[in-house]
Amino acid sequence: MRYAAALLLMVFAVGDVGATADPSKECIRAKLRGNHKAAVKPCTKAAEQGDAWAQFTIGKMYRDGDPTPKDIPLAYMWLSLAANAQDTDRVMAYRMKEKKLLEEKMTKDQIAEAHRLGAELFERLKARQDGD
Repeated sequence: MRYAAALLLMVFAVGDVGATADPSKECIRAKLRGNHKAAVKPCTKAAEQGDAWAQFTIGKMYRDGDPTPKDIPLAYMWLSLAANAQDTDRVMAYRMKEKKLLEEKMTKDQIAEAHRLGAELFERLKARQDGD
C-alpha cells in the first residue's frame, strides 16, 4: 500500500507525461512506465546532478544487470552516493542496507574499483562545473 501511494505521489510530482528537459522527471517517468532501457540515460544524468533517487535507481540497475550490463563496482559507487544523501531516516536506512548487502558480496578489488570510479566521477563533474 505504501509503495502504491509513493508511486501515485511521483506521478503527481512529475506532472504531464510529455517530454521535459528535467532528467529526474524523465527518469521517474520511464521507471513508472516500466521502460527500464529508456530510464538509463536520464537516470544517469540525474544521478550525476546529485539526485539520490536516481543514484539509487541506477545503482540497482548496474547491480542487477537490468537493463544495463552487470557492473558491481559501478553499482556500489552509485549506491554509496545514494546512501549518503540526506533524506528521511527510513529512506537513508534502506539505502544503507542495500549498499551493505552488496558490499558483503564484493571483493577488496571491487571495492577499490568503486572508489576509483567515484573519484573519476568527482573529477569529471568538477571539470564540467569549472568549464561552465
